[in-house]
Amino acid sequence: MPNTASSSDIGLAISHLININGIPTLPENAVYPIQAPQNAVFPFIVYNTISIIPTNTKGKINVDPYVLDSMSSMDKVRIQVTTLATTYSQAIQISKAVRSKLDNLHNFDLAQAGLDSTATIQSSQFQSEYHDVNTLGMLDGVYLVHQDYYFYIAYNF
Repeated sequence: MPNTASSSDIGLAISHLININGIPTLPENAVYPIQAPQNAVFPFIVYNTISIIPTNTKGKINVDPYVLDSMSSMDKVRIQVTTLATTYSQAIQISKAVRSKLDNLHNFDLAQAGLDSTATIQSSQFQSEYHDVNTLGMLDGVYLVHQDYYFYIAYNF
């Protein structure tokens, strides 16, 4: 029986969605969870789960009417996707392509991303974006575009 999705599954689905048909200036397999390896070649993308907010849609009720048998059947997952590039124009170009792939998704079955899961991204919503440049340390002169998305995940128990 397939498992329910975890936040890492959501991240893997996001990586899959970004890599479908590629992004012209993004190297293949340049999407990383939480932190890129030290030897990562620019440009690349890093994604982080910021929060998972369960909804109050609980599963079936136990014999005791105050005890529920299962977890929430829908979560609101906030993911931050950061594009890092050596030029501002490249960071902007890649982040626009990422948004076109992740914003306003509807009914994306996580099994389509090769995951053993019965969960579905019911919808996604772009929330915000901000731009930055790193002027300290190893990433000196690297441009960053941070994008926040909400993914509404439905679990099929």
